[in-house]
Amino acid sequence: MLNPVKDTGGNILSFSWPSEPGQKFLLQIANDAAFRSLYLTKELDQPQISIPRPEAGIYFIRVKATDADGYAGAFS
Repeated sequence: MLNPVKDTGGNILSFSWPSEPGQKFLLQIANDAAFRSLYLTKELDQPQISIPRPEAGIYFIRVKATDADGYAGAFS
């Protein structure tokens, strides 16, 4: 589960989530709950991301962690 969005009212949104040392992440933001229409997909080395504020609307976010040994978990 993602932590609450840091929203200062500016043009940047920041997201972060719990992690373990050595993990990498695949983050996806979509316009629909089935993740058929992706707004953003990004591979990350850190459990956080800051993005430009998207247009108004409803977005869905999920993260998949891959451990240092290569084990990939399910999306959150």
